[in-house]
Amino acid sequence: MTTRERYQELRGLAAKHIKDRANKDYGRDGYVWGPHAMEAACDGEIAGCMYFGAKPNFELYQFGDGGADLWVLLAIGGGRSKFVKINFKGVWKRPKYLLVGALDPTKNRKQDYIVQPDTIYAQAYRHPGQGKNENDISLGPWPLNGWMGGKRVATFKTGYFMDNPRLNHQVPSLEPNLLHPMELLRARYLHRWRHTGEDEQAAVYCTDQSYQEIVG
Repeated sequence: MTTRERYQELRGLAAKHIKDRANKDYGRDGYVWGPHAMEAACDGEIAGCMYFGAKPNFELYQFGDGGADLWVLLAIGGGRSKFVKINFKGVWKRPKYLLVGALDPTKNRKQDYIVQPDTIYAQAYRHPGQGKNENDISLGPWPLNGWMGGKRVATFKTGYFMDNPRLNHQVPSLEPNLLHPMELLRARYLHRWRHTGEDEQAAVYCTDQSYQEIVG
């Protein structure tokens, strides 16, 4: 199966998930990114999971997934390896910023969505050249722009981007050489992945992915 075929299959499976997410009540801190926010979030997760030969998790959690879209097994040196958590951020418009939740001192309730130092944040974006409400799935999975570790994300300025009620760290993701290329993660990836609370699985790649040969 090619990447486009697999993506189109996953988008079909994701249709109900996107609708359920859009209808879910996220409370006072809910997003106000516009009508395509949940579609963008889902497409970002699909793109990231496909990159690592993994399956997206379309389960709808009552309080979110804790920022863990996928756990990947990475080599960390000295013959050791470790499962690392990745949170994929899908951007509907131009990927100007990588936005990650920040601790808001004006709120005295629990904030589950804030940046986590041990998490990798990766950005995906809608294919350019389309109308503002268009998302042509025949183009294949969304491109991945790069990633940054949560510890560094937390050093960037915060603000209520586009009047969103959540305070976010704002990483200027189009700045040259600021986000790390996805290939750096792929070079350390040991082709094993899992979802939170589940057993690990072997990566399975599409027939036309350029790194198919390294799986063996």
